[in-house]
Amino acid sequence: MSKYIRNISMNRNKNNTNGVFSISNEKVFYKQLNDLDYARELEGYDILKKYYDVVDQYASMDRNIILYEYDNNIHKNNGLLVDYFAVNNRLAIDYVNILKKYKDVFDKTIKYNKKGNCRMFFEERINTRLKNNTTNKLFIELDGKILDFNNNKVKIENRKIHQEIIKYFSSEKNTWNIISNADPNDMNIGLDGKLFDYTAGGYVPLMCEFAVFTCYNLIQAEYLSLKYNKKAFKEHKKIYKCINKVYVSKDRVKHIPRNIRIDAVLNYIDIVIAPIIKRINYDNWYDDFKNYLAMKILAVYDFNKMSKKDIILSITFLSIFYNEKITSLSELKRLIKNIYGVKE
Repeated sequence: MSKYIRNISMNRNKNNTNGVFSISNEKVFYKQLNDLDYARELEGYDILKKYYDVVDQYASMDRNIILYEYDNNIHKNNGLLVDYFAVNNRLAIDYVNILKKYKDVFDKTIKYNKKGNCRMFFEERINTRLKNNTTNKLFIELDGKILDFNNNKVKIENRKIHQEIIKYFSSEKNTWNIISNADPNDMNIGLDGKLFDYTAGGYVPLMCEFAVFTCYNLIQAEYLSLKYNKKAFKEHKKIYKCINKVYVSKDRVKHIPRNIRIDAVLNYIDIVIAPIIKRINYDNWYDDFKNYLAMKILAVYDFNKMSKKDIILSITFLSIFYNEKITSLSELKRLIKNIYGVKE
C-alpha cells in the first residue's frame, strides 16, 4: 500500500491534528480530534451542509479521524479569502457576493433559541484562557489608566469589564441565533464562499458572528493573528506583506487597519446585519456584541506570550468599544470611522 498512499503534510495544533495525504495521486484532507470535538465536527458539518457550500465528507472512522474532499482550488497563496486580501486594496463584487450569501442564510435561519457548539470559543474559555489573561500583570496594572488610541481618549476599566464578562456568560439564555460556523475568518472561507471549518458550527448568536467578524478584520487578520498564529498561514504567507504597523509610546497607541478591512466591516454591517436587525425585536444587541468582542480579545491569544505593545493595543481596542453605549448600527459605524479616521 505504501506505493499508493503518501503523506503530503501534517499540522499539529492545540485543537486537532490535520493534514493531507494522497491515494494514487488523489488528495484527501483529514482531521483527528478529541472525543468532544469529533462529535461537534460531525454535528456542525451536518447542519452547515444544508445551507452553505462545503467540501464532501468521505468518512468518519476510529481514533476520531474524519476524511474530507481536498479542494484543489486551494494551494500556496491561492484559494482562500486570506489570499484575496493579500493582493487587493479595495473590495470587489466577488467579496460582496460572499457577504450576500451569508445574509441569505441568516435570513432563512434566524431564530430566538439557545446557542450551539460555539460555546467552545466562549463559555468554555472562561476558566482557562480568560482567567489566564485577566491575571496578567499588565492587565491589572493598566486598570484605571487613561490612554490615547488613534487620538481618542480611552479609560481602561479592565476589572469592570472582567466582572461584566463573567456575569454575562454565567447563565444560559435564549438569544437571536443564525446558522454559521462561528469563526468567519479568512482561513476558513474559500474565494467562492465555501466553508472549511465545522467544529463550532450550528446555531450561533447573531452578535457573536458579528463581533468575531469585526474583531478579526480590524485587529487580528493583518496583525495579531499573523504574529501569534503563524502556523495557520504557512501556505499563505503573502498576507504578511500587509501586516499592520503598531506604535505604542507612554500613554499613546496608534493602529490603523488597511481601508479594505474597515470597508469589509462597514459592508458587513450594511449588507448582512442591518437587514436582519431591522426585522426583529433586538434592543439589547450591543450588549451582546461587546461581550462577544471582549472574549475575542481576552480569550484567544495568551497575554503571557505577547509583547507589552500588543497587550496594550488589545486592551485599548477593547475598551473603546466596550465603554460605548451604542443604540444603533449607524452609531457603531460612526464610531468605527472616527476611531480610524475615515471620512463620512
